[in-house]
Amino acid sequence: MFKNQTYIEKNRQRIPSLLVYISLFLTLMGCSLSNSTEPTIKNSSSPEAKVVSSITMDSYDKAIELNPNDADAYFNRGVVYHQQGKCEQALADFNKAIELNPKNTDAYLNRGNVYNCQGKYQQAITDYTKTIELNPNNFNAHLKRGDIYYQQEKYEQALADFNKAIKLNPNDSNPYNNRGLVYYKQKKYEQALTDFNKAIKLNPNDSNPYNSRGNLYLDLGKYEQALADFNKAIELNPDDYNPYNNRGLVYYKQKKYEQALTNYNKAIEVNPNFVHSYKNRGALYSDLGKYEQALADFNKAIKVNPNLANSYYNRGLFYHKHKEYEQALANYNQAIKLEPNYANAYYNRAEISNHIGQYQKALNDYNTAIKLNPNSSSLYLSRGHLYKKQKNYQQAIIDYNKAIELNPNDADTYYSRAIFYNHQGDSEKALADYTQAIQLNPEFIAAYNNRGLVYYKQKKYEQALADFNQAIQIYPYFVFAHINRGKIYDKQRKYEQALADFNKAIQLAPNYASAYYSRGRTYYKQEKYEQALADFNKVIQLKPNYVNVHYRRGYVYYKQEKYEQALVDFNKAIEIHPNDAYAYYRRGRIYYKQEKYEQALFDFNKVIQLKPNYVNAHFSRGRIYHKQRKYEQALADYTKVIQLDQNDGSAYYNRGLIEKNQGNIQQAIKDFEKSGNLYKQQGNQEYYQDALNQLKQLR
Repeated sequence: MFKNQTYIEKNRQRIPSLLVYISLFLTLMGCSLSNSTEPTIKNSSSPEAKVVSSITMDSYDKAIELNPNDADAYFNRGVVYHQQGKCEQALADFNKAIELNPKNTDAYLNRGNVYNCQGKYQQAITDYTKTIELNPNNFNAHLKRGDIYYQQEKYEQALADFNKAIKLNPNDSNPYNNRGLVYYKQKKYEQALTDFNKAIKLNPNDSNPYNSRGNLYLDLGKYEQALADFNKAIELNPDDYNPYNNRGLVYYKQKKYEQALTNYNKAIEVNPNFVHSYKNRGALYSDLGKYEQALADFNKAIKVNPNLANSYYNRGLFYHKHKEYEQALANYNQAIKLEPNYANAYYNRAEISNHIGQYQKALNDYNTAIKLNPNSSSLYLSRGHLYKKQKNYQQAIIDYNKAIELNPNDADTYYSRAIFYNHQGDSEKALADYTQAIQLNPEFIAAYNNRGLVYYKQKKYEQALADFNQAIQIYPYFVFAHINRGKIYDKQRKYEQALADFNKAIQLAPNYASAYYSRGRTYYKQEKYEQALADFNKVIQLKPNYVNVHYRRGYVYYKQEKYEQALVDFNKAIEIHPNDAYAYYRRGRIYYKQEKYEQALFDFNKVIQLKPNYVNAHFSRGRIYHKQRKYEQALADYTKVIQLDQNDGSAYYNRGLIEKNQGNIQQAIKDFEKSGNLYKQQGNQEYYQDALNQLKQLR
């Protein structure tokens, strides 16, 4: 009969958590204005500035009218246009200023700022670079070019610019903050912290470094320190939406959902177009089961900025989580369209393709994701799972090994490779990997459970018990461990302890068929047939096509001599599993009991066809041939039984009867002697006496 074992295969990163976004901003953004030759113009949002702008605009218009070759007038008017948000007019004036004075560094710098605001980053970099060529010591040009390199994830180039800015002005806090953000992205946390601390020391009234340091603490799980920094940032600048968003993330991590929601709401109130807070609030609503509100926020994030790939990606994750695969795929597709190098989008699209059986599509996307992110262990792990599913075991183990090489301290990866080795029948390698997973994560209950099952298969029951005990000690509600421990107690004939575990499993999971099945088997061994039947009936109610339970219930009916009910179950078992030799054997036994010998022969022949060395089938078929006086065929079956099991006294005895009937007295005596010795060794006094009686008749 097929064994029923409860292995756990974890869903490894099938659907990542909905993304949460921290707000990381460089201190000087590209849309700010820089002018090294005259004071920075005030922000045009104030009434005073509008008056000044109007006055200065008239002055610059008049100056240009009087002298069309006045480069400074064009430059200054361009500054005003930019301040008013009139980017095209600003560009036209900066272009003219540069045409008239190709060495005007301020014109290049401010034209770069306009391009930066328009998202034309390469043109902005070109202008900042020209500024630096003309004036290698231009602090703002290095700072702003470093800003763009940071946004483009060109971290080494960004570092070079921020280092230069610090060298040029070591008392300015901004480049320290910005360099700290680069180190943060590179996971060089000590260096990042040093820079954030320096920025705060230089300018303790600037909220930005507090926000940056708070994000670092958040990433390190130091939530109280993160909260302190976000609180300080809000105190210094209550109109900055970033620290509200980030403080919301701390509360989210702490499962203080109401406070998280309050902060996301505040960030959105301060800036109704702040995409990150919509996405974070959507993730929170999703966790709280408020799916309509979650979807509304993801939709709002896309409406605010329809060109942001990760907004579609996050909405895709939402649909993915709720198994709405078509919508999820549509969103992943859009994310990839907007950002063709979006590795995570390829990965999750692959996960859906894998789930719905489109394996080649899944493999293509895993390959692309790995090409884009070759250092991600989880990508190799998932592709390894796909190869295993396709029975491409050689490629699967290559990927599992690569995942471990990339992340040798990841318990989950060892756990997955252990499952692979176990499926391949390599118990020792499986044990080694489960043990390594447990060493890396001593609370890894699934690893204890599965290692216990390997020991169970090796009949190392005490070691298996130790693992199941440990899993249950860590997590008393672990259903699988209770069932598996119960099976060991059952093997050891500690039936009451086995029943206690099966009862606990049923209490924890009232609709888990395996628990009822296991308890039913124990009741059967205790000959508590009615209780066994009740459990097997429950299993069939929960899983009507569970072949094992039909076999087991049929056997209970057989023991109760309810042959017609037993036949119904064995027929069902054969219908579900047409190659189940044991079901044919049991049905054959019933037909034998009912003296339906031809039907019984059909079933025993089928068993032998499926399992040529199944001793009981040969013996049973031999008995039918014996009854039908087909002695040669009976002799052949009894002889086969003896070849397969030299300790089967009944095969010798029955063969002796045929030899006696055919006059082969010496051979009969040998068989009766052998059977008698075996019965005596086995303590079967009745059969031993029968053998002696036969010998008395022949001697």
